Amino acid sequence: MNGWHFVRVTGDGYTFKWTNHAGVTWTLTNPNEEGGRPEYLNVGEDCPYYNNGHTEAKLHWDGDNLLGVSGPWNEYYEFV
Repeated sequence: MNGWHFVRVTGDGYTFKWTNHAGVTWTLTNPNEEGGRPEYLNVGEDCPYYNNGHTEAKLHWDGDNLLGVSGPWNEYYEFV
């Protein structure tokens, strides 16, 4: 594992920022205009993997608890 595998996601319910320990960031947006609980987030074109097909980040829920997110190449990142 390297700095690309340690990620922080911050945001306001509609717009988010994915930041890894390597210092690379990109935007994520909630596809629900009302800001409700999404099943996935749209990946911004500023993501280095966007042109390789990483356009959605799937969210993993257990009821109302967000467990993690699938990042590039469907790699799972657990929230702690």
